[in-house]
Amino acid sequence: MPEIDRHLAYEAAVQGVAAPLGVLEEKFRCALHRPLRALREDFCGTAALLHRFVADADADGDDGPRVGLGVDLDPEVIQWARNHRDFPETTQLICGNVLDAPRTFLGTRPDAVLALNHSFNVFLTPHDLDRYLASVHAALPDDEGGVVMLDAYGGRSAHLVGRSGRQVDGCPGVSRYYRTVDSWCPVTRVCCWSIDFEDAQGGVHTAFRYRWRVWTVDEITAALVRVGFSNVQPLFTSCAGDNSKVSVPPGPEAAHGREGSPDAATAAGAVLGRALGTLSWTVWVGEAALQYDVAEVTGAGQRVVLEPTDPTAEVELPWQDGASREIPVRVEATPSTGGSPVAEWHGTLVVEADGSGSGHGARAATTAREAAECEVWAGSVAFDVGHDSVALSDVCVGVSTAKLASAASAADAAEGNRDLDLLEDWYAFIIAIKTPNAFKSI
Repeated sequence: MPEIDRHLAYEAAVQGVAAPLGVLEEKFRCALHRPLRALREDFCGTAALLHRFVADADADGDDGPRVGLGVDLDPEVIQWARNHRDFPETTQLICGNVLDAPRTFLGTRPDAVLALNHSFNVFLTPHDLDRYLASVHAALPDDEGGVVMLDAYGGRSAHLVGRSGRQVDGCPGVSRYYRTVDSWCPVTRVCCWSIDFEDAQGGVHTAFRYRWRVWTVDEITAALVRVGFSNVQPLFTSCAGDNSKVSVPPGPEAAHGREGSPDAATAAGAVLGRALGTLSWTVWVGEAALQYDVAEVTGAGQRVVLEPTDPTAEVELPWQDGASREIPVRVEATPSTGGSPVAEWHGTLVVEADGSGSGHGARAATTAREAAECEVWAGSVAFDVGHDSVALSDVCVGVSTAKLASAASAADAAEGNRDLDLLEDWYAFIIAIKTPNAFKSI
């Protein structure tokens, strides 16, 4: 059987470079208002991402130097990276445990830390995951702040025991990539699986074996918040090979290089819309209740428009001539299987003496999860006020993208499912901010 270079095959079949770096640099500059100059890549493997980062030193129009640190426990892959890549002096590769990674390298601390390709899933318990994320938080600068970027995956077929495969391009001698799931425990979410490659003669080579815990989006979000990160942003996306497109994958392999939809916002909205569709939506006007359905999800899931199940439904209001009234409005999202609301949005409907009206939202309250895990923000209520009734034409609620997965988790929990495992297969980048000390004092 001919030998194959498993690292070259991995890069051709699995490794995305341009897409994650593009997302990281954009989110970093937006959050911290400075260019990304120092990057640490944990579980770096062949250090493809790190190499591209330092090579693109002038990509953001700033001529300042870029520095990079790659950390991996496997001495063989570190040596492969050194043999196959021409790293500048501003890059350092270390063979070691990411838990022991130095806080400073080449005279600086990292602006951002990457842990992609689900590598942190090697941590099987919340304690170990917290320990790792706390070490990352401690390594980022206190005064200037920093960013950590992780990834996650899930969906109906993501954990099915068996083999799925696709063609591999760009790696001589390798024709197909296979993802073989040997075992999956839905209770512990521990998965044993391997990456296999088929050579040109039809022989199949097992290149990598893994045993890890598939952490859910809400578990990762909660862990990041516990260790001190803020503004956690899951971006439901996919790396389509080594290009700049970011999209939601149509299947589990898309997270490892297969093309997906070209419009990330539209696709993410569709996935998250289906998550919200698993919930029952009720709008309370005073003591009267109206049922609503999800009509639209926009802004990659950050704005949800609800439409009345019965467009003709109205709520009668006690009318008092010459007096204005403030009527509480509440939007509840409840699992369709029953139980307590997973989130509530509170607002006020103000009806003036002449029958005109206006409305405003209040900061949302959450009932099913900790506030740090389930942050949502206020929306608005569109309505027509008559002399004796109010018709709510639509309801808009603003929702943190990070929390739509939590909403789906709550809806699925009654049926023994967690996260987005009932939905189509998906992939997400997860970005979290370490707030600079200067921002905390504002």
